[in-house]
Parts: sequence; structure tokens; C-alpha cells
Amino acid sequence: MLSRAQRRALVQQVRGRRPVDPVRLRLARDVAARQVRQQGLPWLLAGLLLDQVGLAIGDPSSFRMGYAVGFAVFYGGVLLLLRRQRDQMRRFLAAHPA
Repeated sequence: MLSRAQRRALVQQVRGRRPVDPVRLRLARDVAARQVRQQGLPWLLAGLLLDQVGLAIGDPSSFRMGYAVGFAVFYGGVLLLLRRQRDQMRRFLAAHPA
């Protein structure tokens, strides 16, 4: 079991913010591979966005419309961040083969 500081250090190694420790390379590869395979968060956020849009259509008010638009902007930013992180993980896996 890794401590929070150890997990954070592994993520920093994978993202290129810290030199890769050869002793923990297998763990860093596992962290990167798991993050590349994560697919649930975008679908969860898409469902929440659909829910907010449906509420805004069903009970129109300026607050609900603003909230739905704000959530759509937030969702777009999160998708860009997730894509950037996934690309970092893939580059790490390509640079450090098993």
C-alpha cells in the first residue's frame, strides 16, 4: 500500500515533473496505464450535463439556464484537461516500455 505522498510522487514522475525512479518504474507504468484506461468520468459528466439541460428546458429560469451553460463550459474544460493528461500518460508509456 502506497502512502498519499508516494502516489503523488509517482504521478509527478509520469507527468514529467520529477525524474523517473528506476526502482518504481513498474509502479509508475501501472499508474499511467490505469489513467489511460479510465473512461467513466467523461460519460458521468455528460449525463450530468444532459440532466442540467433537461432541467433548464423543463423549468426555464435564468438561474437554470445560466447553470446549464456554466456547467457546459466547465465540462469542456474538464474534457480538455483529461485529454491532456491522457496524452501525457501515453507519452510516458511509449517512452518507458515494459
